Amino acid sequence: MQGKQINRATLDNIIWIYHLYPLTSAEVKHFDLLKALQHGLIPRHYDAEPEFINDYLQAYIDIYLTEEIRNEGLVRNLKGIARFLDIASLSNGKMINANNIAHDCGVDRTTAQGYYQILIDTMLGYYIYLYRKKIKRDIITATPKFYLFDVGVANYLAKQKPISLKGQVSGQSFEQFILMELKAYIDYSRKRIDITYWRTKTGLEVDFILGDAAVAIDVKISEQTRFKRFNRFL
Repeated sequence: MQGKQINRATLDNIIWIYHLYPLTSAEVKHFDLLKALQHGLIPRHYDAEPEFINDYLQAYIDIYLTEEIRNEGLVRNLKGIARFLDIASLSNGKMINANNIAHDCGVDRTTAQGYYQILIDTMLGYYIYLYRKKIKRDIITATPKFYLFDVGVANYLAKQKPISLKGQVSGQSFEQFILMELKAYIDYSRKRIDITYWRTKTGLEVDFILGDAAVAIDVKISEQTRFKRFNRFL
């Protein structure tokens, strides 16, 4: 359409694509962070009574996730993808080691990578790549991190559950929650902002880098909040 005026009829024929995510904190009245980390933010799951949440999550995994993959004709071995989901959930939010995942699943590396791609194609998971820019610090070449689309589903698959707003499990869950808040905001706002992460050989890491290092977010969970300003690090 370059060089031509777009008339109303043309606009009416354009397909606009919107991606829907689990609920965000802004969409929930009287938002409860611990409940969100325990239940996830799929609407029915977040509102479920605590004694029924495991039933909801198991049904969602058994029926929706596997049937979605089956209906798309993306994989024949549903038992294989189910086993992969269980194992991949244990490394949710971490750098992918495809060889280890493949070994634990009893498949080859190419198949394991294909399983990851299936989850991404169906918007059930996301890669977060390493931030790359020619800078003075020694940045390692790393594989991407992988996050499932919902914190409740990820925790249920990994057989873990945050019991308070502190500790390793809650910290990992909070990191995933923040990622999904960012992805939903960027997508719903129709912005073009990449989310990456930053890491050095010595293990220094920043969880999320927005755009060309315009914003850096390192996620920590605590029952108390505090503010501290840092100088630009990149």
